[in-house]
Amino acid sequence: MRWCGCLLVAACTGGPALDISVHHPAGFAVAQTRVTAYFGGDIDCGQIEFGDRSDAELAAIKVDEVDAASGIPVEVSRLGSKSIVARGYDAQHRFVTAGCKDVGEIAGAIRVAIDTQPTASVAIDPGQPDRPFSERDILVNMSDANGVAIDGTVSWLLTGPAGAAQQMASAGTPTRNGNVKFKVDDLGTPGPEGLRIRAPWATAPLPLVTGFDLSHATTLPLGGGSLGGNPSCDVRGHAGKSPTLICLGQADLQGHRDAVEIVWQNGQYAARPFSPPIPASIDNQFALFVDHDGTADEPVYVLSAAAGGVGNWYKLGAPSGTTMTFDNSLQNVVYIPRCHENAPTALVAVQTGAVASTANKVRFYTPSGGAAAAPLNTAMDGEVLSGGCLDDVDKKEHQGVVAAGPAVSGTPDAAFAVLALIMPSGLTAVSGRSLTGSGFVTVSTQGMTEKRFAGTRLQASGTVVFEAVLAPDAGSFKLLERTELDSAAPPNKIIAGKLDRDGDTDLMWDMLVGARRRLFQVSLAEQVGGTPLTAMTSGPGAVGASANAGGLDFVAADLNGHGTDDMIVFGAASVTIYSAD
Repeated sequence: MRWCGCLLVAACTGGPALDISVHHPAGFAVAQTRVTAYFGGDIDCGQIEFGDRSDAELAAIKVDEVDAASGIPVEVSRLGSKSIVARGYDAQHRFVTAGCKDVGEIAGAIRVAIDTQPTASVAIDPGQPDRPFSERDILVNMSDANGVAIDGTVSWLLTGPAGAAQQMASAGTPTRNGNVKFKVDDLGTPGPEGLRIRAPWATAPLPLVTGFDLSHATTLPLGGGSLGGNPSCDVRGHAGKSPTLICLGQADLQGHRDAVEIVWQNGQYAARPFSPPIPASIDNQFALFVDHDGTADEPVYVLSAAAGGVGNWYKLGAPSGTTMTFDNSLQNVVYIPRCHENAPTALVAVQTGAVASTANKVRFYTPSGGAAAAPLNTAMDGEVLSGGCLDDVDKKEHQGVVAAGPAVSGTPDAAFAVLALIMPSGLTAVSGRSLTGSGFVTVSTQGMTEKRFAGTRLQASGTVVFEAVLAPDAGSFKLLERTELDSAAPPNKIIAGKLDRDGDTDLMWDMLVGARRRLFQVSLAEQVGGTPLTAMTSGPGAVGASANAGGLDFVAADLNGHGTDDMIVFGAASVTIYSAD
């Protein structure tokens, strides 16, 4: 059965008119036809049919809409180009047919016939979402409201990080029995990519298919022995020059690990052993950190300890280190930078314990290994996960840590990991919210720079990564959230960097998925269809359970001085740098 409707569309000036007829295909019980006129914004039928304009964008240029059975004329402008869309709905108000005609200037009586076609219910198999598109097959299936396969054409449009080459929509690829399989070439710029499938008259907006471009990767071995160790790298500042990356290599049979510095020279990255090397008398190196004091070549310290806690605090380049007796084996080392008004001294939180997350203790030191001021100089039960500076609403900086256990005053549960401020009285919780992951990030956007806390929370829709500053609250502080982003799983560590060329700050975090599968997610400030462009990757090489168990860790830094931060993923054996250049 075919349905035909006619209505008169009067020009808004009262001049010439359009005689519009709408014809629906047989087999679809169309109960209602709505005719909509769009004007402005260089709109055309192709953009509407293939979903190139969002619902909000179409709503902004909709000039009139009527039910075809009402007999009410659609008012449009006589001048300029217009797109007239007919949409058919069945008795259950399912969107079952659609068609469109572009109309130019109305100079006289014009007859417009719109032949609709079945709308498409589209299913997409994206392949492995944590891999580049070049390694995947994308499968698309189209069927109509009756479940019958639709043979038509499918195209796609790929978007990458700011600075990647702008793309045009691909040529249409025909389906066969409603199915089509295709491959997509990555853009050659490392980071998230968004693939928008363009299917004719989809019944609902199609989800963005994401991938992660791993182009321009440079992998550098760290050398040393073959026994691995805790992955440990940090970014080292040099006044007037690009920063470098300083790392510990693998342990040898004696447990000795030397330092390796990665530099940008002669148009490429190079790993060179730090000279002079760490004295052979010092073994069991666990972690290094850079004291970001702004000097010409920022000092680097290496912490070592055998089982039980006997170890060393060594400054790279010195003839010897300071013998230390830690409370137990080293489990984590967190550097906490100086924070202008409220914390002129940097601190180093050292977590010890025989087994991670079991009977751990935390003690604070100065960067050179001296004892911190009381009461932080005594061992406290608990764990420390991250540390840094964050602003309050008056732009004053505060030192903060994410810690768990009785070490934090006001923690409702010893198992909670919460944000705590470093106060003269010790660690004081900002709120009782338990955090699965955290970081301290400097955010630059729209000309504003702010030091924020990046945390996580669970809600009905899943895990959210939020950014917040401090706000006064009854003599203390509370968190005032600035933004939030969706995360594929609960994160562990969150960092910030300018990972593409738009100048805004982007976030990167890691997640454990399953028993030993570790993924990294990057969320760019750049938006596609009104949402941040975000994607995840499993990164290079084997994936470990955690950074402190011989797996992978990550940082972001502009090592080559080209204006964008490199994504840097490292283990004990090697470093992989993803650079946009």
